[in-house]
Amino acid sequence: MKVKKDNLFLTICFSLTLSVFAGSALAQPGNPQTGGDIDNPVPLTGLEYLAVSGGILGAYKLLRKRISKD
Repeated sequence: MKVKKDNLFLTICFSLTLSVFAGSALAQPGNPQTGGDIDNPVPLTGLEYLAVSGGILGAYKLLRKRISKD
């Protein structure tokens, strides 16, 4: 029973933290050079690819760990 309460607490903390950071990320201004031109998007650079691949790897390891417990 203690483990379920700990997991619930961690899930709630993670969700609240994620929502705070997501809100601040959406509050950033647009690109001032293009005036908000949709036809000229900002390209992805190495840091974005690194963040996405780290998220995918973390999710894969989490799912693999969860499957091995069952």
